[in-house]
Amino acid sequence: MRTLFIEFFRGESECYKANLSAAPPTIYIVLGRGEDADEPKLLLFLVTICPYEAESYTESGEEIVEGMIMLTENRVMGSGLDR
Repeated sequence: MRTLFIEFFRGESECYKANLSAAPPTIYIVLGRGEDADEPKLLLFLVTICPYEAESYTESGEEIVEGMIMLTENRVMGSGLDR
């Protein structure tokens, strides 16, 4: 099992704030295709709350991007964006 962390970048704060203000906010999951025979067909590549970053991965058609409703427990992490 692979664990990924959401990275926050100062220049994207408006994007995060807009997503976290939505009802409901979304976590975007980006899956890449495994290339080696011993890898699964799909690999967890990226987790983000920035819809623009997620959208950029749809342009090539090589990755699969899915949005998932953010659980209430995870919404706390965005509570400091107004500071």
